[in-house]
Amino acid sequence: MISRPRPAGSATLGLPPAAAVVTGAASGIGRSLAVQLAEAGHPVLAADRDEAALVRLAGALEGAAGACRTRAVDVAEPGASRWLIDEALAELGRLDAFFANAGGARYQPWHEADPPTAEALFACHVLAPMEAAQALRRRFPAGPPRLVITTSAQAEWAVPGYAAYAASKAAIERFVDGIRAEGEGGWITLADPAATDTGFFARAGPGVPRALGVQSPEAVAAALIRAARRGRRRVTPSPAFRWARRLERLLPVFRRLYVRLERRKLRRWQQAG
Repeated sequence: MISRPRPAGSATLGLPPAAAVVTGAASGIGRSLAVQLAEAGHPVLAADRDEAALVRLAGALEGAAGACRTRAVDVAEPGASRWLIDEALAELGRLDAFFANAGGARYQPWHEADPPTAEALFACHVLAPMEAAQALRRRFPAGPPRLVITTSAQAEWAVPGYAAYAASKAAIERFVDGIRAEGEGGWITLADPAATDTGFFARAGPGVPRALGVQSPEAVAAALIRAARRGRRRVTPSPAFRWARRLERLLPVFRRLYVRLERRKLRRWQQAG
């Protein structure tokens, strides 16, 4: 049975058997989300392009307190998020949270970011969460399920080598700001993790340097789940990034020094290539 309507803005993940969709579930933060949710008793629909990794995930969660169902899908394709919502309702019987977590990156100087790369980043990081938000709003007009969107600390602090990535993450945050400016969106949580040990850097390109303050995907996933349960509008999982914000307020030069350090890494990476 589909969970009953909630007052707008009050949606939270709640206690089991509250059900969730997780995109980008084959690895990193998404896999940790699916594992922690299922082990806590929440039925999960785990989605990703990597079908083989989804099979391994389902095997690892066989016998978990919460059932894990999988769907191989590219959320960057138009209609994919709407389809996942329908699949969750059909397969799990209800939907209480949608974790729009799928993502990727490409490490390169800004002037080498070709249109297909930028289009792929924006399709995944902007258009897919937009579609999820609109589909949830239309399907549950009295009160949508909790939507947790994984953005990035780079939406606020762009790092050299990730101009297109940072732009896409900032764009989805401004879209949510627009929803809230219209008096809605209390059911949306923005999560802005900093560097996470997810294979992100390996996928961004060969020999990509790691950023400072890397945290575990398990810690990030736990923070996102807590935020979904508490109905938070925003969560910053990284203690290092929270301290960096404070340091910048006290010592504005701190951010410039950090960016300069990352710029040197980019130049060394270019020279090595």
